[in-house]
Amino acid sequence: MSFNSQAQRLSRFEPEPSVKEQRFILDTGLKHSRAIFSLLSLVGLAYYAASWLGFVLTPRAHAIATYWPANAVVMAVLLLVPLRLWPPVLISVLCAHLLVQIPRGIPVSTALGWFVSNSSEALIGAALLRRYQKGETLFDSVRGNLHFLFFGVFVAPFATSFFDAAVVVFTRWDADYWLIWTTRLFSNLLAALTIVPLVIALGSRGAKWMRDATLVRKCELLTLAVSIITVTIFVYGAEDLSASLVPALVYVPLPFLLWACLRFGVGVLASCGTAIAVISFHFALDGRGPFVAHSMVENVLFLQILLLMVIVPLMLLSAVLTERRHTQEELQRSRARLIESQELERNRIARELHDDIVQQLSLVAIELHQMRGISAESLPPAIASSIRNLTLRVDSISESTRALSHGLHPVHLDVLGLASALRSFCSELQRQIPIKIRLRERDLPRQLNRDVSLAIFRVAQEALHNVLKHSHASNVDVLVGCEKGQVVLRITDDGIGFPSDRKHAYGLGVANMNERLAAIDGTLVITGRRLGRGTVVEARVPVGAARKHGLGNSQTTDTGRLTA
Repeated sequence: MSFNSQAQRLSRFEPEPSVKEQRFILDTGLKHSRAIFSLLSLVGLAYYAASWLGFVLTPRAHAIATYWPANAVVMAVLLLVPLRLWPPVLISVLCAHLLVQIPRGIPVSTALGWFVSNSSEALIGAALLRRYQKGETLFDSVRGNLHFLFFGVFVAPFATSFFDAAVVVFTRWDADYWLIWTTRLFSNLLAALTIVPLVIALGSRGAKWMRDATLVRKCELLTLAVSIITVTIFVYGAEDLSASLVPALVYVPLPFLLWACLRFGVGVLASCGTAIAVISFHFALDGRGPFVAHSMVENVLFLQILLLMVIVPLMLLSAVLTERRHTQEELQRSRARLIESQELERNRIARELHDDIVQQLSLVAIELHQMRGISAESLPPAIASSIRNLTLRVDSISESTRALSHGLHPVHLDVLGLASALRSFCSELQRQIPIKIRLRERDLPRQLNRDVSLAIFRVAQEALHNVLKHSHASNVDVLVGCEKGQVVLRITDDGIGFPSDRKHAYGLGVANMNERLAAIDGTLVITGRRLGRGTVVEARVPVGAARKHGLGNSQTTDTGRLTA
């Protein structure tokens, strides 16, 4: 269970004063306690495991680890849970801290001092980020990433490293204050940079990503994980490397970090950075890797700075890409809202035409027909002829207005379905102009989502009107059907076509078709089969697609990206 889901469960349970609800209160209180206990147990276990890993990466005869992820775990947890749970979380962390520190022979005073510095780092980072982010998503914007880099990665470790180093010197666990301070600072900088995004990604979106991601996506993630671990072991675990190969080998993992950034987002990027840090520091402490010619302290410091300089710009790049994707999604939702507004306005105008203007024209036509019956006997021939012509014009206007009303709001589409609506529309066009339109239907489902039917019908309307206006065609084939889970509309004419270098000259009608289809995840392809050989317009829409009405925030999470 994720930290967010734990917190959401806790926030639902509020006691009621009613006696009748006493049993319900007891049940929910039990669930409340279980949720808190599960959360605190998970936090304590995570802190214990992170501390154990930190001790594994601590050089012999040194007090400070080369990579200490425990503080970053606590900071991430504090960012995920409500403020009221911060004290219990810190108590759980204290228990885990003493359990992992005391058995290793660390003095109680040193262990308690380290707990104060570790928890202070987590508290400072989490409090500042909550203060300046104001509820915004942390890693989905450049602004959020900059806040995290400044407050969480730099300010919190920098401020607490002074106290941490002082604790070590004061308790005589070590004597070189500035070496301790430098080691601790860069160790916690890198840990915060890699662990916090990873924990937040797993706690907030990990379960949803695993549930929604496709098998291909999961296989890609597994391939990335195996590749990054294999390459890192090969590069940083090698022995007796030539000095000329070192500059090239150092940056071998960079393409895999770029892969993680572009395809999966900050969460997976951070996990890859964590894997590289753990493996490279392990081999550096063992005297292996590209930097054995230097001292262990210099090797570790170089690796820490290298990873910081590589991961930070990639994190910002991921934020830029996420912002761009959100902007595109918002633009698409705006277009969908515009299309929806257009349809509502079309329906309103169609009702006005049908219920008002057409009815009034019908009344006028009835009165004129009555006058024609009288005019044959009592009116002069010229006036009788004028009344007869006026009657024909009113009938024609009434019919045109009725056809316009049906075009604005296709009643056949709602009552009889897409195929019948297209058949009626094609028949209407053939009555207006001398062109042969052949409509074919292939495996079209009887019941289609109205958004799909309306989009296909509007595209057919626009495409056929373009054929009539511009193609000079004499024959048009219209195919509508279902292929591989998609509704397909294919309109082929034998008109003049267009050269391929004029595709950019599409007008507003094609842009409208594209926007309609994009709003329901459809595609539009227009192909000129060479000049003088006609044109093919093909629209494809998933059968179960629905219009994105754009209501709400961008929680339409891209399941391909495990971002934090």
